Amino acid sequence: MSNEKYYVPHGTYWPIIGSVGISTLFVGFANHMHHVGWGWPVMLLGFSIIAFMLFGWIG
Repeated sequence: MSNEKYYVPHGTYWPIIGSVGISTLFVGFANHMHHVGWGWPVMLLGFSIIAFMLFGWIG
């Protein structure tokens, strides 16, 4: 066996938040396209979650 060391990055939860945001965005978009009344607010919520994820992860 080799004694070389390698870097294992610590775990992060931002990809999970991004997945929830994208799922919420698409559910809202699909319902908005079917003229469901709550589709537009859910789509905006999904976009807000994605924006939160981007500012938290990158910023």
